[in-house]
Amino acid sequence: MKEQNQHRWFFIIVLGLAMACGLGIIAYFIFGKTIIASIYHGTARPLLNFLITQQAVHPLDYYYSLVIRTILSAFVFGCAGIAAFFYGESLERNTERHLWKIASGILLLSGIYSASTFFGPFCLARPLVQLDYAIHYAGSLEVVQHLQNRFQVWGYNPFLCAGFRSYGLNNIWSAIFLGLLGWLNKPEFIFNCSVFLTIALPPLLALGTARLSGLSSLNSLFFLVSAIFLTLGFGPICGRYFSGGYGFVIATWLTFFLAGLTHAYLVRPKKRLLLLLVALGIFTLFTHPLSAVMLPILFVPYCIANYRLFTISRILALGLSAVAVMAVFISWMFPLFAAEKTSLSAIAANLQTYNSLFFETVRGDRPFALMLILVLYVLYYLIKQGRYLHSIITFLPILAFFMLAFFGTQLQLGGLEPSRFIIPLAIACLLAAAGEFQQHITKKSPVFIALVVLLFVFLIRPPVPYAFGYDANPAATRIMDFFQKAPKTGRVLIQTSWYGRPYFDSHIPAQLCQQTSFETTANTFPGNSPAFQQFIEGLVWGRELSTFTVDSLLQYCNLYNIEYILTYRPKEQRILDSVPFLQKVLSENGYSIYKNASASKSFCMNGDALVSAGYDRIIVNNSKQPITILKYHYFPRLKIKPDSLSLFPILLLADPIPFIGVRNGTCSDFEIRFSP
Repeated sequence: MKEQNQHRWFFIIVLGLAMACGLGIIAYFIFGKTIIASIYHGTARPLLNFLITQQAVHPLDYYYSLVIRTILSAFVFGCAGIAAFFYGESLERNTERHLWKIASGILLLSGIYSASTFFGPFCLARPLVQLDYAIHYAGSLEVVQHLQNRFQVWGYNPFLCAGFRSYGLNNIWSAIFLGLLGWLNKPEFIFNCSVFLTIALPPLLALGTARLSGLSSLNSLFFLVSAIFLTLGFGPICGRYFSGGYGFVIATWLTFFLAGLTHAYLVRPKKRLLLLLVALGIFTLFTHPLSAVMLPILFVPYCIANYRLFTISRILALGLSAVAVMAVFISWMFPLFAAEKTSLSAIAANLQTYNSLFFETVRGDRPFALMLILVLYVLYYLIKQGRYLHSIITFLPILAFFMLAFFGTQLQLGGLEPSRFIIPLAIACLLAAAGEFQQHITKKSPVFIALVVLLFVFLIRPPVPYAFGYDANPAATRIMDFFQKAPKTGRVLIQTSWYGRPYFDSHIPAQLCQQTSFETTANTFPGNSPAFQQFIEGLVWGRELSTFTVDSLLQYCNLYNIEYILTYRPKEQRILDSVPFLQKVLSENGYSIYKNASASKSFCMNGDALVSAGYDRIIVNNSKQPITILKYHYFPRLKIKPDSLSLFPILLLADPIPFIGVRNGTCSDFEIRFSP
């Protein structure tokens, strides 16, 4: 009894110290760092300067770990590792008894920290705008429109590229919340909260995955903490959050949770679990279609290793559930797959793999290298114990994710954007380690404990991992203000760049359409198809701007109804300054806006019909010609009403995509809609 009391008091003291350290670190980031900074500059800073002077830091690539945040975390986790080594059995018993209390405390601390780094003073009234978030916000609002029109996540977008088929696969998560909570009339705040949920939910999903998968309390707690550190410090995940690729991250966690729920049903088959499995399966695959790739990778090895759990009734129930989930999935994905795609998008091109990617990743990402070492050590331990079936279920998914993440393009799977699969690979590695955590703690395995402590220390990155921004650059705001006040009778030709965001780190094309309802020939990402209409650096309409004569430039401006041109490069500005029908109406901070004095101010090629466009529709009124040519691109899925009229494609100038032609006869009013 006395020994148990000692263990209990020791556990309470360790937990109290850990929570105190956690609160201290949170206070450090929220309320300032004067005291700790003074200690740091008096102790650690001289050591750091000495190491830099002696050139001992750069060869080790260890500079980033010699900061106060990492020194504190190393001390905390070092103490935790020592405690786990000497008091593993006591920790195991107490964790089993107080799992939900400990987990609730950890989740609370994690939530406070995440909220403190996410929410800013303008998060109620302004959407996130940093890096690619402006694109995702505009894209999410577009997906809501497509869902309301036809319950599809893709459709016809008349605001970009003179009309094109837009695919919203990367914006579904936020669109779900914007659609369900649209009655609040606070789209900016709803969007921001949907992004925050992708940061706050992974630890909770990790805990649920571990418990549903049958892991013990201590192992589940380890996986919960691992999820927090992955979210806060793992480069590929942090990069997704920082730039706006949060949809795939949350879909990955949902996929692992779905796999855990499947195991729970097979162990204890209940109808409510089966219904939950179907509902969550539909939701997960709807959130991101690549969940349909990850699920078989997790499920097939599980079936091999746990074949004894599959009775006829369970196979039938799971089979029918899978059919129901896939039927819903195919109903909205098949039209998208059937549609023609002209080329690989610029985003997908950046997510390809190449031969040296693995070595570059291991050399540059120490947490990932430690994860691989840790999981290889666990594999060695399982084989040594003769647990071969368990090693199959654990390591076949890891191998599959590994091949996708580093050799997917070489395996002709470039369409899956394979390099993003490093995220499920990392989660699978830590889930495998979590499954053996309790055994190694109980047996006081120094190698395992040391690897875990090192991993967590390296996952504590010195920079604030999320510096979410709600404020656009004032110069970019002035561009938006100009177009907000300008009459919207034509399009804007926007010069973009292959490299970065030239307009003060803002995505002007996405913001222009969303904030001002202006149409443009640009795309949200430069180079995304269709590319012919885009003005990328010096290239426009398939050739260099300098090669156009005044007449040919005017022809193209009339074809696309260009009323304004926005540029940022001096070379092209000098060319446009010499064009007689262009007037410079604004020039500051390096960019210039030109107005086309000869603009047709009509979206009809032949005549003065009134044309208005929105997502998935174009409305024409007062057309006086028997054949009407519109300045919007034609696609086969466009339909016209009244049904007695007909559409036809017509090629104009050098644009490879035809424009919309209408045989309307004496009918002056008609509507064109995009139909799946």
